[in-house]
Amino acid sequence: MHGIRDPALGLEGTGEDEIDRQHGEVMRRFDELFSVSHSAASRPIKRKCVQDLLDAVIYHFCFEEGLMVDLGFPYHGQHSQQHNAMVEQLIMLIDEFDRGFVEIGPRTVSSLRDGFKVHIDIYDREFIQFQARADQLVGAGGRPTGTGAGWGACASWDSV
Repeated sequence: MHGIRDPALGLEGTGEDEIDRQHGEVMRRFDELFSVSHSAASRPIKRKCVQDLLDAVIYHFCFEEGLMVDLGFPYHGQHSQQHNAMVEQLIMLIDEFDRGFVEIGPRTVSSLRDGFKVHIDIYDREFIQFQARADQLVGAGGRPTGTGAGWGACASWDSV
């Protein structure tokens, strides 16, 4: 655990290395999408960037929710609702983009990125603090890694 601020991504680490690594990957995907949203990139390139972002977000949320379930995080349901809302926003953006109803512009990408950063700063930090308390109770290395039954929490996103 490190909790080091990553100025390149505009994030402060949560203190959990794997979650911080995944946050960094999602933010890099946001940055890539932001970059193509400013350019004359083709629709297929924009579509691929937003799909890559969605894939990274889903992977991260599934990992995080797996940890929550494995550790018995009491606010898992509320946290999961926020994850679902973010995934649904991205799915709706992709659907509307595919149907030609919206363009993926910098303002949209910035808004989604800012929402993800707020989620990290407030809600993920709350979970990481719970996780740290669980570590203290079971000793170093004694907690689950999130690869157990909790991964089933993301079954509703399997078809995306």
